[in-house]
Amino acid sequence: MIDLSKRELPMNRGKNIQIDFKDAEKNSVKFTLREAQCAKFIMHGRTLKQTAALLELSKRTVEFYFNNIKIKLGLTKKSDVVGLLFASDFLNKFQD
Repeated sequence: MIDLSKRELPMNRGKNIQIDFKDAEKNSVKFTLREAQCAKFIMHGRTLKQTAALLELSKRTVEFYFNNIKIKLGLTKKSDVVGLLFASDFLNKFQD
């Protein structure tokens, strides 16, 4: 079981996580550290509310970050975002 406590998350601010896609339409996308942290928790099945509690943010702030992710990926559904991130091997690229 992966421990997703916030102590495992990187704390250096301003770090961008670049995700390269094999799909010809999306060559690469950069996520902020907070967007990447939110994506990681959501990929592990956490709700927005649970993610907010784990990151000590408001639910609205997590919604804002996740909406940014959807915009950057050009997707509208949470399941599509999670599927694309799994397909791009996001969890291995975003190491704590």
